[in-house]
Order: sequence, then structure tokens, then C-alpha cells
Amino acid sequence: AGLFLALEVAADGDDAASNLLDESRAQRLAGARTVVKRLAALDALTDAMPRTDAVDLAWLATDPVLFDRFVRIRGWSVAKFEAWLARTLTGQLMLTGQQIKP
Repeated sequence: AGLFLALEVAADGDDAASNLLDESRAQRLAGARTVVKRLAALDALTDAMPRTDAVDLAWLATDPVLFDRFVRIRGWSVAKFEAWLARTLTGQLMLTGQQIKP
């Protein structure tokens, strides 16, 4: 997370850093799309929000800044952060109370 924050600062004045930051964000977005697509394929994706919003939520959840803020700054343990993130994403993205096919 610290390295990512440094990259964000460097990106303001350095084209190579800016390109690397853009690439990193694009890779995270592709990963988020993959997660949401898989949940949809499993009939596990909630219909409570548009799919584009679900992708955005999954993208934000993988932002290293979240980890940095909760763990380094607020003093959460890694286990507490992981549990919170899992509960949050499950609650927001997945159907609840229904059988999910494997």
C-alpha cells in the first residue's frame, strides 16, 4: 500500500509513474469485472445494483489505500480487515439466503 501511495504522488509529475498507475488501475478494474462476471455466472450476483456499480465496488475494494487506512492508520489487524472486507463485499455483491450453484 505504501508503494502504491508513493506511485500516486509520483504520477503527478512523472509520465512513467502516471502510466504505471493507469496500468495498475486498469488491471484492478479487469479483475473486478472478472469477479462480478463469475458471480453472475454462478447466479450469485445480487440484482440490487447495476452490474457497473458492482464492478466499481469490487474495484474500490481492491484499492491498496483501503488496506493502508484501516491497518496502518487505524490499527486494524490484517485478519480484522480481511473479515470486514469479506463481509462487506458478500453483503453488497451476493445474493443472500439462496442456494448458490457450485
